[in-house]
Parts: sequence; structure tokens; C-alpha cells
Amino acid sequence: MNKSISRTISEFAVNLQYKDLPKDVIHEVKRYLYDSIGCAFGGFHTKDVRIIRNIYHDMG
Repeated sequence: MNKSISRTISEFAVNLQYKDLPKDVIHEVKRYLYDSIGCAFGGFHTKDVRIIRNIYHDMG
């Protein structure tokens, strides 16, 4: 029986180790992560995000 694509990807992810990643991949992942964090901080006080935060706050 063939493995599903999700099974194949999950096994790959479980067995992946930091030392197996090429340096350029590590660099790009860090860059995307830092960019995402910067965008989140940058947008935190915008009108639209404030509205969403208030909705979630009111929901408890």
C-alpha cells in the first residue's frame, strides 16, 4: 500500500534535523521569520488590527 502524501511529508518533517539544513535555507527562514515578526509589530496599532483585537478582547 502506498503512503499518503501527508504521511510522507510528516515523516520527512519528524526526521528533519537542523544540521541537515543548508546554510542558505536557514538564512532565508530566519529572514522570513524576522520579517513576519516585524510586520506583526508594525501593524499592531493600526485601525483594522485594533478593531480585531477589541473583538477578541470582548469575546473573553
